[in-house]
Parts: sequence; structure tokens; C-alpha cells
Amino acid sequence: MGRIPDFDQGDIQLAFTIDGVKGTVFPNRNSGYVGKNVTCEKGVTAVWNNDLWGVVNVNSNGNTKVTCNVEFQIASNINEAKIGDYVSYTPSQTNFEISKSDTGYEDQIINPSELNLWRIIKKNDDGTIEMISENTSSNAVTLYSQTGYDGYVRILKRLATSYETSGITAGSRYMGYEEEENGKLYENDIKLVQEACNSLKSSSGYYIGSREYSVTDNPGGMEYYYYVRIVDSDGDVTTAPIYNYAYGQFSDLTVSNFLRPIVILKSGITSISGNGSKDNPWKVN
Repeated sequence: MGRIPDFDQGDIQLAFTIDGVKGTVFPNRNSGYVGKNVTCEKGVTAVWNNDLWGVVNVNSNGNTKVTCNVEFQIASNINEAKIGDYVSYTPSQTNFEISKSDTGYEDQIINPSELNLWRIIKKNDDGTIEMISENTSSNAVTLYSQTGYDGYVRILKRLATSYETSGITAGSRYMGYEEEENGKLYENDIKLVQEACNSLKSSSGYYIGSREYSVTDNPGGMEYYYYVRIVDSDGDVTTAPIYNYAYGQFSDLTVSNFLRPIVILKSGITSISGNGSKDNPWKVN
């Protein structure tokens, strides 16, 4: 198992096609092509890695002197993409654990790789591209009481990192949290998503990385209410109570909702295929 560093040595010889036409001079990483598929003789399997510009995950099945054909095609320039375009991107992680110490509830698991259709919400001057998942996670994440409230923004930021992929993304953040000097932190992302997607609505309701509390002076004493901010199933921004203090005692509550992260594509990323439509999104991995 592993990468073949030299194309003309070893037991596996490489042939190639470009847009279906057999080639003679093997392309280099600066040729303007991307590898799509690898097909080998004798049941041998392998995968082409565009970042390493080589064959990886080779399973020779004990065979030698095998020819593998790499299918190349002209790379699409995703820099031509527009705000609102669709991107096919699959995060590398399949299993991410969430500790009870973070949520106050119980140990939980999400599968970042299930989210594989995204929308472009911002193109930056440095060439990076910010995009939000079209759908939400299939598993809800449950938060409990003060622990969930206190760590809310921190938890969501850490969960967002699980949707990154080395060599493809330059970072991530959770929707609704961005470093700003003025204004409410969540409003900028709300505006970006509304303008790019025409709505905040997704496949289900989801968390926003923002929270709030209120204080009421009642005859029976001060009451304190603590909330996390969410987008509900209709696409409206609202809040959900997670705990409160009233009449001399705490009320511990749970909130369960889904995730809708934001990831940032690296500058210079090329697209394997696509035109940005929902039926034919820009494909980056």
C-alpha cells in the first residue's frame, strides 16, 4: 500500500488519457489537468491523489507488471464561481466524538463526511472561498443546562473544524460566529447566507453560534433566562431556553438541534468538474 513516486519504475506502469484520448507525455501538476479515475489490470486497485500528484492506496493483490490507466481531464477554475453556486465537497472525517464535558449532556457522535453539497457565500481577496453546507447534519447535538450554555460558541467552533480536509480547506467557522469589532456577531453570516441562498432555511432547524440572556425584575425576585440562538425549521431566527434561575432555584433544560457549518476553500483550488448548478456542482474532491 502507498504512493508510487516514479511513474516509469516498479511493478505498476502508468498509462493515461486526457478527456478520453490516450496520451504520450505524462502531465505534471502544472499542466492544467486533474486526475479523475484510476483503472488497473488483474483486479489491482489504486487511487489518484491530485495533491501528491501520484497514485495512492495501491492494492496489487499480489500481482506484478500491471498497467494502470489514469484518466485526466482539464481542471475547471473554481475562481469563476459565483456567490450562491453549489460545490460538491466531502469532508474527510467520518466519525467525530463530542464529549459530555463540553455539552453537559452525554457523549455524542457526528459524521462530517455526510455533508457533501455546499453553497458559496463569500469570495475573499486572497482567493479563498467561504461556503456553507446546503443541508444540516443528520444527527442532532444535544446541549444541557449551564455547561451547554457556557461552552456554546466554543463547542460549535470546534465542531466546525471537523468538516475541514487537509489540502482542500484553509479553515472553518460555525455559522453565526465571526470576529467583529462592532455589531452582533451573528448578523454578518445571516446576511451572507440570505443573500447567497435566498433563505436561511435548510433541511432542518440548526444552531447559530450566538447566545443571549434576559433579566426580569418580578415581585418574587429577579429572574434570569439563558438562551441559545437557532434557525428554526421554517428558516426564522429565534432562541431556545437552555436554563433559567427564578424563585430561588435553577431549572436545567436540554436543547437539541442540528449543525450547519461553514468551511473555507484554499486559494488556488481547482474543480474536477461542474458548472456551479445544483445538478452539476463544482466538484473539488
